[in-house]
Order: sequence, then structure tokens, then C-alpha cells
Amino acid sequence: MWAPEILDDFTDPGFAALHQEARRSLLGDPLVEPAYLAALADAIFARIGCQYAGTALGKQLKETLAPATLRRVVQRIETDLGDKLTVEDLADEASLSRSHFSRAFQAVTGETPQEFIIGRRLCRAREMLAEHQQSVAEIAAATGFSSQAHWSTAFKKRLGLTPARYRDAFREGER
Repeated sequence: MWAPEILDDFTDPGFAALHQEARRSLLGDPLVEPAYLAALADAIFARIGCQYAGTALGKQLKETLAPATLRRVVQRIETDLGDKLTVEDLADEASLSRSHFSRAFQAVTGETPQEFIIGRRLCRAREMLAEHQQSVAEIAAATGFSSQAHWSTAFKKRLGLTPARYRDAFREGER
């Protein structure tokens, strides 16, 4: 592990939350979405750059989320991933107004709440596709997409291939 003592002294709560989420994604999800990791990395490096330059990003921005609040919101997203999730629901979870929550969430994660939700839904869908047990339509419904077409479009846009092709790649790898 590289320079862990540096991370221990880094007191930015947004960095701590991003660092924890990156570790969780890399260690707990073997199929983590590259675009999601790229957004996490961008946010982490932006925060480190601000710290290194002598300014705290959280002080520059009026909006920020405490690490405990971010964890609670992310847990709500994970728990209710298959249900309809709105920014208003998440703002209520954080006890913030919709606009304040949206700006703070994006400042901390590098993604809008809706982009983050779609990323987590696609991650869960990839896990389900790898298991080969449910149909594509069932997976779309189970991961909270309004339709199979919406899911397929989002999947192809973010990952560059269709859900069916993704599943086929797993089957080919098992042979």
C-alpha cells in the first residue's frame, strides 16, 4: 500500500468518503463500472489538489455533505435501488433542500444524484447478468429502470455494449 500515513493525516471529510467508496467499489465489486471509478478518481484528485494548494474544497463551496450523511444517502440508494428513487427522497434522507443536496452531492461525488443512481443500477444489473438466472426484462425491472429499452440504452451508453452481449461475454468466458 502506498503512503497510508499521508491518508491518515488528510482531514477532508469529502476525501474520506470518496476514499472509502473507491475502496468499497474496488474490493467489493469485481465488475465495477469504469466510468464510476473515473468519476470517483476525478473527485478524489480534485480534493487532493485543493488540499495541496492550501484551500479546502469544502470551504470554497457552500454546499458539502458530511461523511455520515453521504454514507446514509448511499445506503438508501443501495437499499432502494429497484424502487423509484428521486432526488427529493435523497434530499429528505440528508435533511437538506433538493437544490442544496444536489449541489453538495455532486461536489462530493463528482456526479449528479441521478447519474450516481444510474451507475449503481447498472452495476447491480451487471452482477445479475453474470449470474445468468433472470431474463433481461426481469433484470431491468429489478434494478429500477422504467423499461427494458431505457435500461438497454443506458447500459450501452455507459459500457459500450448491450446487456445481451455483456451476458454472452460471460458465457464465452466460462467455456
